[in-house]
Amino acid sequence: MAQSISLYCEPDGSDTVITEIISAIAEMEGVGPADLHPPLYDVIDLEALGAVLSHDSGFVSVSFTYNGQDIELQSKRDTRGGKNGE
Repeated sequence: MAQSISLYCEPDGSDTVITEIISAIAEMEGVGPADLHPPLYDVIDLEALGAVLSHDSGFVSVSFTYNGQDIELQSKRDTRGGKNGE
């Protein structure tokens, strides 16, 4: 059965969010971040992903599949109804 992870990302314009994503996926896979296979950059454009998640004009959600695992990323700033959609 496929696992899935959901991460809430602070759009701070730094590489920190990419590091957090890689670390969370590595933990889910049971390996170190440097041992992900295939490397995450072979699955998704990390520069584009960082740019999308760093955009702070409203709610952002990105989903993709990595090694059969569903990955969902959401920005913490959700203008649909307050912080985190509350």
